Amino acid sequence: MNSETEDKKQNYTHEEYLEDKKRAQLIREIVIDYTGLDPLKKSNIRKRYLVDNRHLFVKLVREFTELRSQMIADLFARGSYKAKNHATILHSLKCAEQLIFSDKNFLDKYSRVRKKVLEYLPTYDITQKDLREVLATARRTNYLLVQREINRKGAFKSFVKGLEYIPRKYKSHIKEYLEACQIPL
Repeated sequence: MNSETEDKKQNYTHEEYLEDKKRAQLIREIVIDYTGLDPLKKSNIRKRYLVDNRHLFVKLVREFTELRSQMIADLFARGSYKAKNHATILHSLKCAEQLIFSDKNFLDKYSRVRKKVLEYLPTYDITQKDLREVLATARRTNYLLVQREINRKGAFKSFVKGLEYIPRKYKSHIKEYLEACQIPL
């Protein structure tokens, strides 16, 4: 896991969590309106249409919120009904991805419900915090690329300096090869 993901998890505030739970509830209502089935309703029946409905809900919640797998699993806790396991959510996400590529009907349902979710969810501008994270990532990446370029140039200069001790007849072959590689001397 990279440090960016860990930083984001550590900085996830209670207010953001509550906002994401509201989004998940809105997604649930949209799924119920479209399919007529509650994806969070306890059911031991494993009929395809019920399972696909849960997969659809989990995929959309994951896409439109920052809720982690266990947080999504906790949404399924109702009364005496235990929450699902985070691994169940990961499996559901994997199945939804596969269904999107292999089942035309699921893809159609997913596309239509996703479009409705986009209509109802408020659009958010990028926040200062998100912008700072993006800029920090860009700076780190740029720094690493600059360091690599400096190291490459240094290694190349050392290589060229080492050419001084090579006999002239070999230098011309090396020079032709480097020019063919478009490396300036």
